[in-house]
Amino acid sequence: MPGIQWTDEYSVGEPLMDSQHQKWIGYVDELERAIQDQRNRQEQEEILDNLVIYMRYHFASEERMMRRLGFEELEDHSQVHARMARQVREMQAEILAGTRELSDELLETLKSWLVEHIMRDDQQYAALIAHYAEREKLLTC
Repeated sequence: MPGIQWTDEYSVGEPLMDSQHQKWIGYVDELERAIQDQRNRQEQEEILDNLVIYMRYHFASEERMMRRLGFEELEDHSQVHARMARQVREMQAEILAGTRELSDELLETLKSWLVEHIMRDDQQYAALIAHYAEREKLLTC
């Protein structure tokens, strides 16, 4: 199962957000390697914990940026974030309780959520970022 390879199509045009998306992808890839290498459960759970913490950090950072930009769909986007965070935390709780395993299926879910979120939800604010970037260029000429 290959990791997620960053491509320009994932870019939202904001270097900080792109960097955070790449870091989040890195956590998913690290978890995938830990599972494939059959590292001990504690190490796998620590990586998952780091992924969850970083996901929450990224969502808060992204929402602050959208608020500053005046992104009209912020409330809907925040609800998507809350739903994703709740689902990941529920999976994490099941893993810690021993009722769910860290598995390829879980990884595929995390990977598809991440890619779909970047491509569907986050690309919605990319046009607004491009607009502000173009405006800045015009103002600095």
